[in-house]
Amino acid sequence: MMAKEGHEVYGMDYSDEALKIAADHLENKWGVQPAGLKQGSFTEIPFEDDFFDYVVDVVSMQHISIEDSLIALKEIRRILKSGGVFFSYRLGDETTSYLHGFGNEDYIDPVTRGNIGEPIFPLYNNGTVSYWSPGLVQKMYREVGLLPIEVERNTRTYDNGRYKVEYLSIIAEKE
Repeated sequence: MMAKEGHEVYGMDYSDEALKIAADHLENKWGVQPAGLKQGSFTEIPFEDDFFDYVVDVVSMQHISIEDSLIALKEIRRILKSGGVFFSYRLGDETTSYLHGFGNEDYIDPVTRGNIGEPIFPLYNNGTVSYWSPGLVQKMYREVGLLPIEVERNTRTYDNGRYKVEYLSIIAEKE
């Protein structure tokens, strides 16, 4: 969307196939030249130090553990310019599948499930999911030198309010 608005943008995905789909979408749906798309992962971001003014994550980092998130946040800090801003939109800890999951056998760490195995929940069978609290955001971001400016809870309900999916909108600045 940012490329469509005329901004110089870059993108990253672990999957070559996803990168091909993204390039096709940019060019054929939105009529913009494919952004600087690169294959990579959050734990080894393939961009230079101090490269970006802004880094945006929309529901991607929610699919990695706390351990990998710490590495990813260090990488994000590394690629941000001084005063650069990181925006992230990720699952929050008031999500029904976190609050009322069945058993703890599939937890990788205290806030990360290996998978949502119950078909009644939104995000069922979506792979690893991590549910953060605003407090965890503050702790993890500050640990790597990112200053959280705003952490806001947003919710969406499903099945007439029976199930809730909470997202955290996070804005942070490189210290």
